[in-house]
Amino acid sequence: MFTNMKVGTRLATAFGIVLLIFAAVIVLAVLRMQDLQSGLRYITGVNNVLIQHSQNMKSTYYAFGGNVRSQLLNTDPLVIQREVEAGLVLRRNFEKSIEDMSAIFAADPTTSAVERDMLAQVRDGSRKLFTVLDRVSDLALKNLNDQGTVVLREEYTPQGVVLRGQIDALVEHEATQNRESVAEAESSYQFARSLMIGMGIAAALVAIAAAFLVTRSILRQLGGEPDYAAEQLRRVANGDLSTEVITAQGDTTSMLAAVKEMVSRLNQVISGQRALVSAANRGNFDSRVELAGLQGFQKEMGEGLNQLVTTVGASLNDVVRVMGAMSAGDLDKRIDKTYEGAFDEMKGYVNSTAEKLDRLIVGQRSLVLAANQGEFSSRVDLAGMQGFQKEMGEGLNQLVITIGNSLNDVVRVMAAMSEGDLTKRIDKAYQGSFDEMKGYVNSTAEKLSSVVAEVNAGAHALAGASEQVSATAQSLSQAASEQAAGVEETSVSLEQMTSSIAQNTENARVTDGMASKASSEAAEGGEAVKATVAAMKQIAKKISIIDDIAYQTNLLALNAAIEAARAGEHGKGFAVVAAEVRKLAERSQVAAQEIGEVASSSVDLAERAGKLLDEMVPSIRKTSDLVQEISAASEEQSSGVGQINSAVTQLSQTTQQNASSSEELAATAEEMSGQAERLQESMSFFTISGQSAAIISRRSTAVKRDQRDTRESRKPQLTSVSLDHSVDESRFTRF
Repeated sequence: MFTNMKVGTRLATAFGIVLLIFAAVIVLAVLRMQDLQSGLRYITGVNNVLIQHSQNMKSTYYAFGGNVRSQLLNTDPLVIQREVEAGLVLRRNFEKSIEDMSAIFAADPTTSAVERDMLAQVRDGSRKLFTVLDRVSDLALKNLNDQGTVVLREEYTPQGVVLRGQIDALVEHEATQNRESVAEAESSYQFARSLMIGMGIAAALVAIAAAFLVTRSILRQLGGEPDYAAEQLRRVANGDLSTEVITAQGDTTSMLAAVKEMVSRLNQVISGQRALVSAANRGNFDSRVELAGLQGFQKEMGEGLNQLVTTVGASLNDVVRVMGAMSAGDLDKRIDKTYEGAFDEMKGYVNSTAEKLDRLIVGQRSLVLAANQGEFSSRVDLAGMQGFQKEMGEGLNQLVITIGNSLNDVVRVMAAMSEGDLTKRIDKAYQGSFDEMKGYVNSTAEKLSSVVAEVNAGAHALAGASEQVSATAQSLSQAASEQAAGVEETSVSLEQMTSSIAQNTENARVTDGMASKASSEAAEGGEAVKATVAAMKQIAKKISIIDDIAYQTNLLALNAAIEAARAGEHGKGFAVVAAEVRKLAERSQVAAQEIGEVASSSVDLAERAGKLLDEMVPSIRKTSDLVQEISAASEEQSSGVGQINSAVTQLSQTTQQNASSSEELAATAEEMSGQAERLQESMSFFTISGQSAAIISRRSTAVKRDQRDTRESRKPQLTSVSLDHSVDESRFTRF
């Protein structure tokens, strides 16, 4: 059946089979890509959201601890009420995460019973913990901090450990689910890739087999190589009937076999013609061409020659024969006989027309064949053509030129894009569909270049932001170190003040026992009181320094929260830490103010004691009473020093937390900077136009300038504090 088809039908069938296989590959690839897309949407729309809610519950749980401790450590009702309200906000945030996860589980039919049970355990555990938190908050509002501490230690801590374990289990389970979904998506991709490769190989094998079968069938019909067959036909067309056509043994059906038979019959006709012409030249018109064994046009030619001897009009049979063949599409026929006069002119016109049409058709076939093979350099030879022949040839040549130029431009631009060069464009002017193709190619290159430029700019901005976060962390760490130095100096001063107060108490007791030496001891007591006043003023100065440090810490925490907000999702954890640092700084400031008030009161008492001692000199009899007042004042100072020691201890803990948070922020900034650099390295494969590169350069310069300004504006101006007993406030800079 395949051998009975036309050549065009065979080629169309072979290429149709290959196209069907490729269409099947494309359909299967699209279906597998849809499955992969569904898996990725589930990962981003469900798994990642569940992990985010789980992490939010975990961070909120840790925030509960800081909130409840703040309630128990403060004594100011307003501060406690504010902390209680903050705890309610944290609770609502925690409950919202649980409700959001429950909604996702309810909407997702693939949710397992294990996930639902784990979420139910977290909900029950949180309700129990919230009940304990309510009790602690009530005790804190009633200033029953000791009882609240007992409840915190005996009930909150065990329940918190259980809840934390449940949350950690839920977080780990969701992370495992996410990893399994990613692995499933990767497996789907590998299967689709293997399937497309296999079917592509099958399509290539089918194409090779089809090409082999079509080529073999064509060669079998031709009886030999096309060039050999064309050469034999060309010789016959040129009148060379002496050629010997070589065919395969037993070949009687091929084109070459038909040509061989045609040459044999033509030789028979020519032999009879020669005899007839020779006789006619001698004036003998009785000769006839032997017609035995002749058929078709050969027999007609013989009969025509036979008729030629009887009528001059038979000479026109050659013209009729050639023009009839031309009307039937056969341009191989020519008038070979010699004529004179008008017959010779007619012969020339007929033969010239056939030759030019034959050359035009041959040129057209050659041009179409070359174009089908991707070669657009062939042209129709227009030499000697005129009129419609030349117009047809010029039209074909112009069509091939336009198609070749447009395809060459597309190949040039797409080849540059495959190598990462996005600067190439099609600049030549085209019309119609060629102009649309040019527009699509240029638009694709422009949009891809714009996307690459935007990604590069985003990578530069990300790198700059990470460096800004790192600079902020370093500033915060340095400020924490300076604060620690100030706390240490304050501790030394408090030890000296404690020693001084103890000495004052001892002096008062000795003075009371030595009333006889009241005058001299009163003078000594006056000096001691003056020293106490000086010490109290020194304490007041140090308290102002502590107040400044707390204010600076508060500002640093505020700046860190702003930077964390700029960082977006990556800075959420640090934002929580910054909020806690800010709260601790506010508490430190309040404590410093309270200590300042106590110190101010102590200064007033000391000055009053000094006045009393001055009055003891003229009034020796009141010496004993004044000494007792001095002793009472010393005890009050001792109580104030104890409160200051407690505040300094709390401030030291705050400083340590600040330093730890700064180190974590610095590590996060380094990791983010590394990821930005890897993204820049990946995008360096593309070459983009000067305009897009300028956009990246301007954005990169702006980011670096903002980063430098941020480092300069946030660089702390605190210098190192020595452990000398006196503190110079000029060494500190207020923000």
